[in-house]
Amino acid sequence: MKLTRKTLWPAGAAALLLMGVVSYAVLTVRPSLRPITDKELEPYAALAKIIQASKSVPSPPIDDTSVGYPKRETELSGLNEALYVFQVRFRRLPNSLDELPQIIDNGPGTERARKELQNASGRCKILTFGRNSYALNCDGWNPDQSELAKAYSEFNKSVIKYYLIGGHVVLYSPPLL
Repeated sequence: MKLTRKTLWPAGAAALLLMGVVSYAVLTVRPSLRPITDKELEPYAALAKIIQASKSVPSPPIDDTSVGYPKRETELSGLNEALYVFQVRFRRLPNSLDELPQIIDNGPGTERARKELQNASGRCKILTFGRNSYALNCDGWNPDQSELAKAYSEFNKSVIKYYLIGGHVVLYSPPLL
């Protein structure tokens, strides 16, 4: 290929355009290197307090032996983590799973996280035993009192564990607080 004005012109124009964009960016865009204010750190401080509080709350041991439904178990495990955060933050179990979105502070991605917790609260239920132990279920199990009492009698009261009860996957959690 012979280098002529016709062949060099497009490359030269592109180079000039690129130099113009770079010059504009250098002259007009100024990165902010100011110190972060305490007000900007507030959302992170709240999270740090929750994490610090959770370190002082002993977590029961976990037996994560599968009962044969890994997707359901993963959903229950995530929901259980949200319940753990709720208990650490508010020092009680929620009255219903509808309260779980309260654990999400404002910030990037919070709407999506709240929506996921709201969806889970629509599909799942918390079955409480006494003040602080509970079982989670997300497949529509609706036990009567005798079924619930029988299930509770079979739970290991000191371990977070999956159970398969009458074809329903349940995650039991002993008292945290």
